[in-house]
Formats: sequence, C-alpha cells, structure tokens
Amino acid sequence: MLYFYIIGLIVLLIASFYDIKTREVPDTVSYGFVIILLVLRLLFSFQYGFNFFLEGLLGMAALGIFGLIMFFFGQWGGADAKLMFGLGLVVGLPFKWFNPVLIYLVCVILAGAIYGVVYLAIMCFKHFSDFKYEFKKRFKVLPFILLVILTIIVVFLLFKVNDAFLISLLVTVAVLPLLYALYFAVKSIEIIAFRQMIPVKRLTEGDWLVHDIIKNKKVVVKARNVGLLNSDIAKLKKLNIKKVLIKSGMPFVPVFLIALVFFLIIKYAGILPI
Repeated sequence: MLYFYIIGLIVLLIASFYDIKTREVPDTVSYGFVIILLVLRLLFSFQYGFNFFLEGLLGMAALGIFGLIMFFFGQWGGADAKLMFGLGLVVGLPFKWFNPVLIYLVCVILAGAIYGVVYLAIMCFKHFSDFKYEFKKRFKVLPFILLVILTIIVVFLLFKVNDAFLISLLVTVAVLPLLYALYFAVKSIEIIAFRQMIPVKRLTEGDWLVHDIIKNKKVVVKARNVGLLNSDIAKLKKLNIKKVLIKSGMPFVPVFLIALVFFLIIKYAGILPI
C-alpha cells in the first residue's frame, strides 16, 4: 500500500533529522510510528482481508527481532531497534517467494555500506590532522608490507589457477592489505570523532561507556553492549563521579530512509515482484 510507504518515508525523515541533530530519536516518534501503522493495518484488513493485518504483524515481528538482536549485540541504538518494528509493518511479510523483509534488509546492508563509507570519509577530512596522528600511532608498517608481499604472490598465482573456488579464495587474500589499513582507519576515526568525555548529569539511558567505571579499585558500573541503564546513571551520581567517557556511532536512522527508497525503486521499477 502506497499510504504505508509515504508514512514510512515521512517518519524516517523526521527521525533522521533528530538522529543527526541530537543523536536521539524521541519515543513519541518510534512508538507513534508503530501504533499508527498497527491501526491502519487493522482498518485496511476489513477491506483486504485479515491476511493483510497478519502480514503486517509478521513483518513487525521479523524486522523487530532483527533490530533487537542488533541492539543487544551493541551494533544499533535503542531507537534504531524500535523503528524496525514500524518498518516491518510498512513492508509486511506476505506469503510469497520474494520476501519483502529480506529484500529490505539487503537494501539496509547496501545503504549502510554506501552511507558508512561517505560518513567516515567526511569525518576523516573534518578531523584530518587528528586522524593522521592516530592512524600513524596505530598503524604497523611491517605487517602491512608482509601482506602486500603476500598479495603480490597471490596475484601471480591467480594467473596460474583455473579453479573457481581457489580464485575466490586468492582474491579474498589479495584484499587483506586494504582491509588491514581500513581497520586502523576506522579505529582512528572512532577515537577522534565518536568518543567524548561528558558530565554524568548529561547522560541518558542507552549511552555506551567506553570502559568500565572503576572507583576504589572496584568496578561500579560495567560497560555493556545495551548501554547505560537509569539505575547505572543514578549510581554514578550517588558516587559523585563527575564525567565519563562515552562512545557514539554515526547516526544510523538515515540508512533506514535510504534503504526504503532503494526498496521502493526495486518495487515500483518492477525489478523484483515484491
């Protein structure tokens, strides 16, 4: 239904604005998104049959569970996971071969890769002098040289091998120097752009600690994948801890917006029958 896609695009535009500006998406946006779509799915089911509502519930469960897994592994924030429930209601999970949920997740991966490279490149140029210092400090030249030598050998072998599996294996090995350098580049950007010391009074639930908080040689608050709880923040205030080092990620909600645009192009251009 076109109405659902329009609502999804509008909500993701609003959520992206908040995510970029404040790094937080209000619960009213996330929960309102889910409630409005649940109501609409229910109302439209009187016209299109109960399966229309059921497909929405299945889509919500599928993308919602995926979002929760990403949240508990510390890859996404709470707002990202909540929005996935609403997006599941948007795309739905009908009983047919081309699964919209899987296609949307592929679009998320593609959009995330493009967005991530562009965002990290911007951060690199924005903090170039600090990035150069951190990269030089962390990057080890000798392993890189060894990997380059290995790559040269691999490329030479590629011309001697005809087996498809061996060729794919050799190509994987050949890109190791690039991956090695990329790893240290990303770590350097994370340190200079995604970590900051902030006052405890400014902490909010879900903020990620870089390290465990230790006082009097005891861990008083652990750094967890799911971030800080309100009880953790209350404990930090009670112990009179003034500042903590937290890490943030790139605002990820725009990826969901870009992915939905990709999804709609695939759908309405007739690339796949979804």
